[in-house]
Amino acid sequence: LGAQAPIDTARAHRTLGEILLLQQRTPEALREFQQSSALSQRLQGVQHPEAAMTVGLIGITQARLGLPSAADSLQRAISVLASKVDSRHVMLLRLRAALDAVNRAM
Repeated sequence: LGAQAPIDTARAHRTLGEILLLQQRTPEALREFQQSSALSQRLQGVQHPEAAMTVGLIGITQARLGLPSAADSLQRAISVLASKVDSRHVMLLRLRAALDAVNRAM
């Protein structure tokens, strides 16, 4: 499959996670995002925007499951993305809104 195969596998896990999240199959979505994140961070590094977005999706999913680790995941993703993308980037805005919601729920 070539050099792109591992990152394509990470992206496929992330996409499947997003589909599962839309179907409200939240625990399954979390597993897919975690697999994607592990691959993506290993291949691209933790500071890569794509890896950070996946960590953010983990945080959103953890929040839906009521897990206390959600705030940390969201904050880590926001910290990376804030220095890598425009401040109006849709994912950055989505993560900030999710972190605000988590903080209000505490």
